[in-house]
Amino acid sequence: MTEVRVVGGLAAEVSGEGPALVLLHGNGEDARCFDRMLRHLEGFRLVIPEARGHGRTPVGSRPLTIPEMAADLGEVLAEVGGGVDGVAGLGGVVSEVEGGVDGVAGLGGVVSEVGGVVDGVAGLGGAVSQAGGVIVLGFSDGANVAVEWASEHGGGIRGLVLVGGNLHPRGLRWFSRVTMLAALVGLKVAGLVSARARARAVVWRLMTLEPRIDPSRLGHIRVPTVVVAGERDVVRPSHTRLIARSIPGADLVIIPRKGHMLPTEAPRELAEVLRAFAATLPD
Repeated sequence: MTEVRVVGGLAAEVSGEGPALVLLHGNGEDARCFDRMLRHLEGFRLVIPEARGHGRTPVGSRPLTIPEMAADLGEVLAEVGGGVDGVAGLGGVVSEVEGGVDGVAGLGGVVSEVGGVVDGVAGLGGAVSQAGGVIVLGFSDGANVAVEWASEHGGGIRGLVLVGGNLHPRGLRWFSRVTMLAALVGLKVAGLVSARARARAVVWRLMTLEPRIDPSRLGHIRVPTVVVAGERDVVRPSHTRLIARSIPGADLVIIPRKGHMLPTEAPRELAEVLRAFAATLPD
């Protein structure tokens, strides 16, 4: 049964039993982003927080930036802890959030193409899994938030799965950047008369102007990591390879014939990558 609770100041869906797995959605999305993956993730204790300004979590008074959202993730990780019991009886029910709780809110590994069998996440180099931490899968902006936290702080993470992330807007294909910038300008103009458009512009700017993470910072990530992207992702292939190359011991998995929205386009394949990766982590 899925419960909606307040975890680290964010509304979160919590379900299942087993090792703790935190799923971070992308820009403009909410916990439903992972709905098609859920049936492939039995055996995990799932915690799916909704970022500030998304879903059932209000934006709060703090700026909505990738570094601030990484601080929110730190609060979630501190509350979830490392085990099944770490999310029992967390926070309160979702009505507390709606009532105004502010969100505190060359490659090192193997390059693999995923078909029916996942076999590309075995080589984890010199990364050391943190006992007591949780596995974090971040998608799109969720991946960027996870990188921000892991490269600056790193605590509370046992293993890291980065799906469709980027370090800078220049990491996206040019047509995606142009389209997003045009949409942001449109929202800014509409925001002159519409509060809803102003709120959407705050969220949209994250994709258009952030993140801004120096690749050298990724050398500070010391937990096992697998970087995942679709063959037709909006993130440039060379940029995805840069991310994998910059994280010590990271593996890279490319899912053929798929685009950016892997949780919905390829839920089974992505879950297989996650399961194969989790199986390599020490208990």
